Amino acid sequence: MKLKKSKCRQLCFMIVLCVTASLIPGCVIAKHSIDPQQQVEINSMVKDVMEKSRIPSAGIAMVRGDEIEYLSLGFGDESNHVKINEHSLFQLGSTTKAFTGLGILLLEDEGKLALSDPVSCYIPWFTATYQGETIAAEDLTIADCLYQTSGYTNDERNYPSATAEMTLAENIQNLSNRELASAPGQQFFYANTNYNLLGLIIETVAKQDYQSFIKERILQPMGLIHTDCYTSEVKERMVTGRKLSFGNTYLLETPAIKGLVPSGYMISNASDMGRWLQIQMGIIEISPQFTRIIEKSHIANPASVVDEKTCYASGWFIDDLNSVIYHSGGTPNYSAKIAMKLSDGIGVCVLTNLNASANTNYLADNILLMLEGKETTPYQHDIWFIIDAVFSTITFICALLTGFLIARLFVISRQIKNNDRKKTTINRKRFTGNIIPGLLLIVTAGVIIVLPTIFKSDWLGMWLWAPVSLYIGIFMLSIFSLLWLITTLIISKYPSKTSD
Repeated sequence: MKLKKSKCRQLCFMIVLCVTASLIPGCVIAKHSIDPQQQVEINSMVKDVMEKSRIPSAGIAMVRGDEIEYLSLGFGDESNHVKINEHSLFQLGSTTKAFTGLGILLLEDEGKLALSDPVSCYIPWFTATYQGETIAAEDLTIADCLYQTSGYTNDERNYPSATAEMTLAENIQNLSNRELASAPGQQFFYANTNYNLLGLIIETVAKQDYQSFIKERILQPMGLIHTDCYTSEVKERMVTGRKLSFGNTYLLETPAIKGLVPSGYMISNASDMGRWLQIQMGIIEISPQFTRIIEKSHIANPASVVDEKTCYASGWFIDDLNSVIYHSGGTPNYSAKIAMKLSDGIGVCVLTNLNASANTNYLADNILLMLEGKETTPYQHDIWFIIDAVFSTITFICALLTGFLIARLFVISRQIKNNDRKKTTINRKRFTGNIIPGLLLIVTAGVIIVLPTIFKSDWLGMWLWAPVSLYIGIFMLSIFSLLWLITTLIISKYPSKTSD
């Protein structure tokens, strides 16, 4: 009797699972479920987060030992409403770094380079400075780049990102002789420059381009047949990347930039990422050599201290407190996160087609917690979502107030023309009416100056990443502030007869 009740309960869970799936647009669930009740809870959480954060589509792989569960939500292209599945392609963002790191460790394992080798051994023309002095060639090593202790940062004002037409070598050449934020080997600073440097070293040592090397030496041996570098050829087969603005998402296409691929521009799908997780956790073994280098890639560098519980390894963050190995990634129109717990044999990869890294990270972190049977953490909006909400509101309010001021100025000009307003000297009492709009104009100027500093970029560099509402909101706030100040100045100079 107990057995029958158990089977009945399991059947009920499966029915609920199917009903939940049917209510989620574009939802595809693999036939081999890890746990029906757990899957229902995960589905509900994912759907809720995607609605709150405006994420249009997500490809998710969940691993428990030798079992993989796929969850696919949304459409590959909003225009044709083709549902995505575990084979749908997304950009990987900075989770690419684990592949680049593995490429370096593979070459080291074969005796073709050493992590202690100076970068200048392979890129002799590349230099860097610290405190105004050119650093000794031997001071900047491959290990410094691999473990993010080179002194480079992600401040694009000092280390500009590659443009669309740049090759990897041209990108690195553009970054040569730049000032470091710290002496090499001294401090952890996360920087894409490090892994782009490693990509060029791979090309030099292997005597072939980065894409070919990674494909032939890493991806094909591992059976990751859908994973590749982001190129113009594969772009057409991807889930369309999108960007948030005014509470909605719209299509955003980005160029394939060869100069940035090693640090964050590979592509893959949930199917390959599920296999990648199992390879990383030792559930699938490729060869003794790959076992060696993968295990080494998970060894944190003691000098690469991220915070009190986390250090950096070879393209992975190592959270010793929670025994989690992870890396997140984001591009202007995609986000990704991979996280795994080797001790429990569980892992998750979340791929989304929106620049919403905090929410993608939230999904991955909480799916991992749910696979562990733990409680989830409170939801928080991504910074770009908050900025979009704030500046969408500012745009709307300023547009209304600007319209009112324009109408008001029209009335005032008619009153001046009809001598209903007489020119007079601005006294202290009338001058105080200009203080608030003047202060608002100063605050607006402060926002224009400070915001790029916070995001370590400039307004042009932020264009791809930030919501359009930010730019329109700033513009409307500036117009309104200036128009308000002009209006109060005119009223001060030409008071109405009744106001006197």
